[in-house]
Amino acid sequence: MADNVNIDTIYEMLEEIEAEIEWLDRQTQEYIEPYSVRAVSDAILVIDGLELGPSYPETAPARLSISRTTLNKFLKMEGRVELSTARKVADRVRTFIRSLDQTTASTEPAPLLAAPKRARKRSFKADTWAVVVPSSEIKQKIVLVSELLDSIVSQLDRANLSEGEQVLTKIEREQLIATLRTTLKVLEAPMVERGLLRRTGRQLKKISERAFERQVQEGLGNVMREGSEKITSLLEDIWPQL
Repeated sequence: MADNVNIDTIYEMLEEIEAEIEWLDRQTQEYIEPYSVRAVSDAILVIDGLELGPSYPETAPARLSISRTTLNKFLKMEGRVELSTARKVADRVRTFIRSLDQTTASTEPAPLLAAPKRARKRSFKADTWAVVVPSSEIKQKIVLVSELLDSIVSQLDRANLSEGEQVLTKIEREQLIATLRTTLKVLEAPMVERGLLRRTGRQLKKISERAFERQVQEGLGNVMREGSEKITSLLEDIWPQL
């Protein structure tokens, strides 16, 4: 069985990757920016960090049959990649994530491929961008949000509790760290993107609620809740019409 792979997490990852593959299929340009397929990038980081036992190769390049150089473009979200390459990477990531579902099938009532199709609620291409004036109050809020997100990443990286004492499984931690690092990178730019901020805020709120419900890592839950609230405030300031 894949280490700490939760069936619901697999569903969510596949849902997001499928949405991005559909978006890639609609593109006609020769190149795309890696940040346009963030779910694929997040999944690559997770795949690279999972301990899956001797039946799987040890690293993401071997697991996906994609070069480290190519995968690093997605992990760092820098530069551009050919559309055909992005499609190939996304397809192999999807195939690998599906294989994780098969390793959990013995403990789940039904495999993923037999599950009812769920409505896709999210699109992960760039949603709406806004230019941020460096001297504005909004810029100060961005600094505060960045500090909170950086604190959350640090706490997740340093956590040495047992799995039962943590609010997230290993794969969930890897996913969240990847999302937060992507958000931090976007917040450093002169333009910010609404869809990513919304997604990050929702994730932090959901996880903070879980922490208080389970009474684990409540200090981290407090920081996540504050981060979610500050992101909501930032969104309202940048896009007051929403």
